[in-house]
Amino acid sequence: MEKASKRVINFRPLFFCFVSLLFALTTIRYVIAGNIVFIVTDSIIFFGGGLYFLLRKKFTILLLLLSAFAFGVGWHFVGMATFHTNTYTEQCHVVGRISDDLILKENYAYVTLKNVSINDKKEKNISLSIYYDGQNFEVGDVITFATYVKEVKLFELGSFNSNAYRDKIGYSANVNEADILKISHKLTLAEKFRMTVKSKLYENMGEENGAVAYAVLFGDKSGVSPETKDIYRNAGIIHLLTVSGLHISFLLALLGFILKKCRVNGWINFLICFIILLAYAYLCGFSPSVVRAGIMGLVLLGATISGKWYDGLNSFALAGILILIINPLSANDVGFLMSFACVFAIFTIYPLIAKLFRKFLPKYLAEAIAVSISAEIGILPFAAKIFSSVNYLAFILNLIVIPIFSVLYPLLLISTLLTCVMGFMGFMLKVCGFWFTAIEKISGVFANPYFLIKLSPLKIYVVVAFFVLLFVVSRYLMLNKRFKTIAVSVMMVLLCGLYGVGFLPASASSSISFCTKYQNSMILLTNKHKESVIIDLSGETFTRRFLDASNVAKVIAVFGLDKTSITKETMDYLDNPSLVLCESGLGFESEVVVAQDETANVGNFNFTFTNSGLEIVFDETRVFVFASKHLTNAQLDTIADKNFDFVISNKYNFKTDIFSGATNIISYYNTEEADWSVLKSGNGAYKLNENKWRSID
Repeated sequence: MEKASKRVINFRPLFFCFVSLLFALTTIRYVIAGNIVFIVTDSIIFFGGGLYFLLRKKFTILLLLLSAFAFGVGWHFVGMATFHTNTYTEQCHVVGRISDDLILKENYAYVTLKNVSINDKKEKNISLSIYYDGQNFEVGDVITFATYVKEVKLFELGSFNSNAYRDKIGYSANVNEADILKISHKLTLAEKFRMTVKSKLYENMGEENGAVAYAVLFGDKSGVSPETKDIYRNAGIIHLLTVSGLHISFLLALLGFILKKCRVNGWINFLICFIILLAYAYLCGFSPSVVRAGIMGLVLLGATISGKWYDGLNSFALAGILILIINPLSANDVGFLMSFACVFAIFTIYPLIAKLFRKFLPKYLAEAIAVSISAEIGILPFAAKIFSSVNYLAFILNLIVIPIFSVLYPLLLISTLLTCVMGFMGFMLKVCGFWFTAIEKISGVFANPYFLIKLSPLKIYVVVAFFVLLFVVSRYLMLNKRFKTIAVSVMMVLLCGLYGVGFLPASASSSISFCTKYQNSMILLTNKHKESVIIDLSGETFTRRFLDASNVAKVIAVFGLDKTSITKETMDYLDNPSLVLCESGLGFESEVVVAQDETANVGNFNFTFTNSGLEIVFDETRVFVFASKHLTNAQLDTIADKNFDFVISNKYNFKTDIFSGATNIISYYNTEEADWSVLKSGNGAYKLNENKWRSID
């Protein structure tokens, strides 16, 4: 008893090994790249944790955690190696099969091409854009064509391409429908089932409700309209459209009810649930949230059948370790992290919140509110990164919607299966469609922008401190009331301090940052007065990620070489800086229109639009940026003799050999003259005061 009373941490070896493995997999890439923030964060955790276990003489535990961390470091490189892609510089001969991961927009079809071979060599899947006049292809078609293929980056601007990793997409390409030759037609079992379900849903529920129902069943939101997605996202119930623990718990409850009525008990019950969950995970593409929830549900069921005690934290860790062993880079998948963060928050702070609300609310209502609030708190750091906002009334909406959904989801499952077998049962899907419409109407009220709180992406050290605080608050840190209060207070002060560090003014640093997305390029110039301007845009989300990766918060102007890339949403996000355009405007209130070859200035930037691009001078540095269109040889000749400090080319204009007088050449393609190639080294930046290149991916 005396020894037990001295325990400070209610230690779960499996859980702490999972945390150590996860931390290694998520941070080692940035540590090796020399990111000082990640180096310091890792060092503090490494030495702080090591010192604690040494002083407590927990040598075995320390060795176990160090082994998990070391394994994670090595496993990261294994994960990167398994996603290896080849570079193809010439036009390639491609053969592949069109999967049911397909989106149609006006004259373009966006598909995932599977079972791919490039130049007769088996390769990873291709994200393919098809320009078509009429839909003359369909899911399952095996096609062949010739085109240029581009490698897909897993890491870009500090973000992980989770869709590419989950779907094993290693390349992207574009092709005209007229250049495609059909070879054969072949559907997988999963595709046949999903397409049958999709057709029944659309037939009986309409296109919009059918797309929502399909997302609820399989997690595929590609068919859901942007307007509906925005409502679900802004209202704080987007998790309904992603198959997760909520869905799996309802599925297991339904299976349990049916099996109990059929008097199926014991390990036969477990085996049936295992087979059904495995099949369901297969249909959902084995997404991390489905696998995590499925493993935890099966562990709970197994513990119940065997009469053993169920430990939620260890079950949660077991699921995480299994997923990371199979797919190590899932540690960087925001969906994976949100799923586990949500469950972790429920395990740690739900009991405290529930206890508080039970004092003045009925038990059922108090516990429902506690679960909703705990989950919202758990995903807060990721909502800041992905959505830049959170709805402070989301927990109230969830209290309304989740009880409806707890009936609607099982009803949808049963109705879908019955309708697929007996078409006349489609009226049941119509009932489900009515309730999806009701949920959307209710959510529309809560999706009002007035209920949204804007958030800034959090630094890694703030996120770590946030989850450490949740652990300190929980029952897993076993201190008496006095010391617990002190520990929580210290962590809260530390968390606030670390959060405030991100708002400290950065030292003035002249720099040029650049990135590409599909056919678009973005350039960010920052002068010694801390003024920043952007040349061209590429969507709100990508612009936000670009600014975050470049450590820039305020932009005073946007130069529009490519006017088609300027959108109201992105300008609103940037707080409507001056929009500088040449010769003609777009109707924005903040725009400034200048004549070609006229020299003007914005802040401390002097600039001139020419017929071949933009010349801009700041901090005694002369920069030329190519226009976002193909230039003629005559146009190129007008700028070739000028001695610019920087020449920034794009995918359209890459004849960098004519700029022999330029000090630095930044090119998309890896040419001999290029000092930095995006294709070779990724998106990057150049610090003028340090004469130093660096990657910002």
